[in-house]
Amino acid sequence: RMYACLRDSSTKVRRHTLMVLTHLILNDMVKVKGQVCEIALCLRDSDQRIRDTARLLFNELSKRSNNPVYNLLPDIISQ
Repeated sequence: RMYACLRDSSTKVRRHTLMVLTHLILNDMVKVKGQVCEIALCLRDSDQRIRDTARLLFNELSKRSNNPVYNLLPDIISQ
């Protein structure tokens, strides 16, 4: 349900949802697998801050030693 808010018509809802998800994912409180496509779509959002936050999330994920971004590509491409 939380990922569905990333498609809300309100920019504030999308931005705050992405900020919360970014915090939870980067602190290993939530696994990103499965709904990563919703976050990837934020890279094309009309709001610059949302695009930047999504880019930051993927940037930080790419710095991790087990390289989860590489493992998430099939989920992103399949959507």
